[in-house]
Amino acid sequence: MDNLIGNYQHTLDAKGRMFLPSKLRTEIGDSVYMTRGLDHCIFLFSEEQWKVFYEKIQSITTYNARDLQRFFFGNAAQSPIDAQGRIAVPQGLRDFAGLQKDVTVVGVSGKLELWDTDKWNAFNLKMESDESVEAALRAIDLNI
Repeated sequence: MDNLIGNYQHTLDAKGRMFLPSKLRTEIGDSVYMTRGLDHCIFLFSEEQWKVFYEKIQSITTYNARDLQRFFFGNAAQSPIDAQGRIAVPQGLRDFAGLQKDVTVVGVSGKLELWDTDKWNAFNLKMESDESVEAALRAIDLNI
């Protein structure tokens, strides 16, 4: 599951359920773990990747470790993938990410992110004009 890439457009139904693309379901397994993410998206993990994430957050020893645990674990949920390939996104997470109808599922290496489609499009527009992206690529010797 370390090679999740691409983005997929889906919609939430009236009950807060959405389809996961079949290609991604094959990588993820029978259920997903989700929590608040950065930039007001939702992080979505397979059980295996959730365990890695959980252990890393648990191992933090800085002064704000409890705050991070509360933020990620206190807002987490587990959802089985039903027979139709859908997951249920809890209302609290939908509110946090501003998900109402149109959702973009984004593969980001070892996890998925659920974005409100308008926010995802705005993020991409911002990145297209951000000169620091080019500078970061040059810093790692990728002169594209």
